[in-house]
This record gives sequence, C-alpha cells and structure tokens, in this order.
Amino acid sequence: MIQTSLESNGARLIGTQSGESASFLLLHAGGERRHVWRPVQDRISRSGFGSIAFDQRGHGESQGSVSDGLETYASDAANMLRAYPGARIAVGASLGGMALMLACSDETVRARLSGLVLVDVVPAPASDRVRSFLAHQGETLAASPLVDDILSKATPLQKAIAQFSRPILLIRAGQKGPMSDAEVSRLRELCPQLNVAHVDAAGHLIARDAPIALADIILNFEYMHRALA
Repeated sequence: MIQTSLESNGARLIGTQSGESASFLLLHAGGERRHVWRPVQDRISRSGFGSIAFDQRGHGESQGSVSDGLETYASDAANMLRAYPGARIAVGASLGGMALMLACSDETVRARLSGLVLVDVVPAPASDRVRSFLAHQGETLAASPLVDDILSKATPLQKAIAQFSRPILLIRAGQKGPMSDAEVSRLRELCPQLNVAHVDAAGHLIARDAPIALADIILNFEYMHRALA
C-alpha cells in the first residue's frame, strides 16, 4: 500500500493506493475514512487489480470541511478520476456514491468511467427516512449541513445519473439498511441498465460490515462487463 495525496479545491486529500495502477476508485461513506476499504483493496489486489481509496474532504487525514457542500465533493471525485485515469470503475458508499453521481453531470467524467458501483445509496432518498436512520445510528451527521445539502440535491442528482449510460451496480444492505424498494425502482426508471446485488448480512456501512463479500461483488461486476478491457 502506498500513501498518496491530491490537491483539490483548496484542500489536500490523502489516499492509499494498492498496485502499480489503480483500476478502481473507492470513496467511503460520511463519517468514515479510507481505511475502511483496506480489506476490499487487499481482495482486489489478490485478483490482479489496483485501487485507490481517498479520505474525502473533512474526513480522516484529508483537509477541507464537511460543510463544503456536495458540489465540492463531486468536484473532488472528478479530480481524482482525472489524476488516476486508469480508475475506470468508481465505487461510492453513501456520501461517496452521492459525490460520484453528481460528478456524472460532467461529460468528461462520464467518458472516463466504464462502470459505476453505488453502495447502498440512491440519488433521491426519502429525507425523513434518512434522518431517522442517522439519528437511530447515533450519527452526528443527522444534524449536519452536509445532509441538508445532499437532500436538497435530489433533482440534480437524478438528472446527473440519468445521463450515465454505462453499467451501474447498486449493492444493497440487508434489512437494517435505509433504502426502500420504491427508491430502487425509481433509480431503475432513470437507469434501465441498473443491476442490483444484495449483502443481506450487512447494515448500511457494507464496507465495514462485510468487506470480503463487497469486494467479490465488485470484482464480479468487473468480470461481467469486462469494463477494464
């Protein structure tokens, strides 16, 4: 594993790269940090691929603030993909997935990606369900301005992801996850190419709860679509 950094929107973002060339970009959920991806990166490396995982701004060792807004997170994600052009599959959990979806409003981002993996996140979640879930989990994010900002971005998020025509995989948590079947159906209406996988033993933070199962699903997605060929 190699530590790396990227200057983006006035902040230094710290990442960990496995392998000589990163084929996957991994972005964590809000309140987490890049190290949650370590078992996933190890599994991916053993399959012959490299990956890069960043602490998003305001998290872990990265600079910036969680109050910078989702558009800044999306711009950071776009800058990561520009800095690591070999990362043709982007994987985003919760906040990371929101950032990647909004980044897809940029045509150059859509052109760079061969596939997108959304880990228990949809573009327009029910606000009351999200807040209730975060509060129940004891997350301080429940009262964060970033959550308000994300929930206000439902329309631009839906518009952005609808423009992404390449393979999309949604990985859902088990019954403890905050996502509803209706929300998945709405995403499928926007993106008919959507595939859905389940990790029944995991809660919303799948990378933490079931990293090996998550890594295997991500790798199967890559093999199925030959997105890195």
